[in-house]
Amino acid sequence: MKFKVLTSAALVAALLSGHAAVQTSAASAPAVKVTVDAKSVSFPDAKPYTESSRVLIPVRFVSQALGGTVDYKNHTVSIKQDGKTVSMKVNGTKVSVSGKTVTLDVPVRVKQNRTYVPLRFVSEALGASVDWNQVQRLVSITTESGAVTPTPTVPDNTDTFDWKPGYTDLAKALFKGNVQASNGKLTLTIPGDARAEYFDFDNSKRVKLGPGKSYSYSIGKGKGFISITKIYPGREELEGYSIFLDAEAEGGKSGEVIVSGNNGKGTVKGTLTEVTNKAKSF
Repeated sequence: MKFKVLTSAALVAALLSGHAAVQTSAASAPAVKVTVDAKSVSFPDAKPYTESSRVLIPVRFVSQALGGTVDYKNHTVSIKQDGKTVSMKVNGTKVSVSGKTVTLDVPVRVKQNRTYVPLRFVSEALGASVDWNQVQRLVSITTESGAVTPTPTVPDNTDTFDWKPGYTDLAKALFKGNVQASNGKLTLTIPGDARAEYFDFDNSKRVKLGPGKSYSYSIGKGKGFISITKIYPGREELEGYSIFLDAEAEGGKSGEVIVSGNNGKGTVKGTLTEVTNKAKSF
């Protein structure tokens, strides 16, 4: 879903690891990737990160990719592009955009000798549009000159939720008589042979969940997700699922819970109700 950036609303955070985390046993969440007009933006040293559910990026690399020039003097960053001028002070939330003052949700930061600003703000100020892909952890920025009419694609059946053949032990333990959603809360007990983490968007942190322990989390806008995986000794692939507490961020309806996994052909997703109903056949 692509939309024109007209406000400084939040770009769904990314702390992510969405589906990549459930398909590998990597110790850390995958990095956020950024493209401008379908071309990857390289971050040779300092990488994008999240703060208060906002994605912050090193301002120089993205601004230059959008055709702007960047200058830094006296703790003030200035960006110029096609007659537009953006000026902001480090650790400040007040930004001047061609003479108009804009207030940021999070301040300009300096980390690893790079100046960071909210990604959505830069795109808005420089007249671009943004698309956030939660699954791929991908931010796609499109300029007016780079906008193209998308080519229609023929849908396949890989988006229908199903289990991966030969990898259902975790599904049985998790979705049959275990995880439940009721009264705005999701409750579950982590299966004893599973690895699990909760990605807390509100506090920008990742929390390991203990096998055999029970947990309860609020469902709704801006909430995080739970990543659960099971390793099969002697086999190359894993069984893994992400349980998203903010269904709207995944294209669902408010109040729902979305589950994603891999059916052996690709990433699949469904509502928690659909998944638990399917698990009754075990």
